[in-house]
Amino acid sequence: MDDYDWLKNNTSSWSDWSTHSNTKLDKYSILDLSVYHQLDFISSVEQYILLGYKVVDTSFNANDGTYIYSSNSGFRDQTGSFSGATVSYEESFESIYLGVALQKKFPSLIISGVFKYSPAVISKSKDNHHKRYFVNTNTFDKTSMFDFGIKVEYPIRENLSIAYNYKNVRYKETKGNTTREYYSGATEATPGSVFVYNRAAGISNSYTSSTLSLVLKF
Repeated sequence: MDDYDWLKNNTSSWSDWSTHSNTKLDKYSILDLSVYHQLDFISSVEQYILLGYKVVDTSFNANDGTYIYSSNSGFRDQTGSFSGATVSYEESFESIYLGVALQKKFPSLIISGVFKYSPAVISKSKDNHHKRYFVNTNTFDKTSMFDFGIKVEYPIRENLSIAYNYKNVRYKETKGNTTREYYSGATEATPGSVFVYNRAAGISNSYTSSTLSLVLKF
């Protein structure tokens, strides 16, 4: 995981950065609800338009790592490394989307694909910095989502099949505001202090997944 902050008002470049190759996924959950309406433009292919609602929640735990930070009077003038639990990070993306889906049935194979798009994704995040004793709560400008998936299904019996699924999802980068609160143990500021930084945080997310499954239909 890479963590960037833009805490200096006199520059558009990042002021603080840390990188953590030892990052573990703690939680990943998706709620995806949609309604379909079937079209009839091509007789040999099933076609649908979609209207849906999607929420993605993830959390990570970053351990160890290195950093480049800016002091109050300097810029990228502090470097060092971390050991052990360093950052706990949570993020969420909420969207209403439009989409299209296609399905083609062959004698021994079913191929389907779906594309979803949202121009107004609401995102937020929270990161707890265990070594520096503060929590950042971040709210962001609306961004866009691109979600593409393909499924190939091979029937074995009437109600049993093997399916391969591929998915690629991308949320474009956007920036937002940060509220930082220091807690007990902090030395950079008095515990309980709260600071607000405008346009100090950024967020983006992209992932791909491939699954092979056994499908039983009732």
